[in-house]
Amino acid sequence: MKWPKYLVGIMLSVSLSVPGIPAFAQGQDPLARYSPTDIQNHWAYDGLNDFVQADILKGYPNANGSVAAKPDNPITRAEFVALLVRTMNLASDAQGKRFADVPQAEWYAEPVRIVSSLKIVNGVGDDQFTPNRNIRRDEIAALVVRAFAASVSFTGEVKPFSDVPEYWAKPYIEKASQAGIVNGTDEGKFAPSSPATRAEAMTMLHRALHLQKSALPDDGVLQRVIFDSYQMSSSRIR
Repeated sequence: MKWPKYLVGIMLSVSLSVPGIPAFAQGQDPLARYSPTDIQNHWAYDGLNDFVQADILKGYPNANGSVAAKPDNPITRAEFVALLVRTMNLASDAQGKRFADVPQAEWYAEPVRIVSSLKIVNGVGDDQFTPNRNIRRDEIAALVVRAFAASVSFTGEVKPFSDVPEYWAKPYIEKASQAGIVNGTDEGKFAPSSPATRAEAMTMLHRALHLQKSALPDDGVLQRVIFDSYQMSSSRIR
């Protein structure tokens, strides 16, 4: 079996370092974030759980100490861009496009700069990014196809969605359907203009991550690296 790039990086970083532990309220289980209460029977469980275990999906703490992932909530354009940058480890030194509605002091300014400089996003209208608007399904398809253009083979049969007109996003939706990143509904629809849920957004991204072309080490190599690192760390503990 071959492991996705993002999981390989996370596994190796965990094996070679001890990450900082965030502050939790008194009596709250710090491991609760790895067991969200609302994904167990969710249709997108596999992808959501992978992102939770990889510390990509943080969740929302509840008053009783549990954590909720809120998979059926919408996700904003800024949130999805930040998720895309984190999961793909995107980086760029280029300036990118300046958007009038993205102040430099905002938490999403850096992720927006990165994806803009890499030509993954172009903005909406004149110098606008609309960071706080809920992202649509067609926008996610476009961003994913652009971001994974060099590492995913977009081949296969195009799924004909009855509700996708001839417009800017159609080529991206078709490419995403060819790779199996999007499947649509049982009625043969895609609902391109509908706001995406957190689960839908992460599922599209999760599928693309697993399609990446790379020469990754197999299970045995990874297990040996992690075991050897653990043995070395244990020998230093007195």
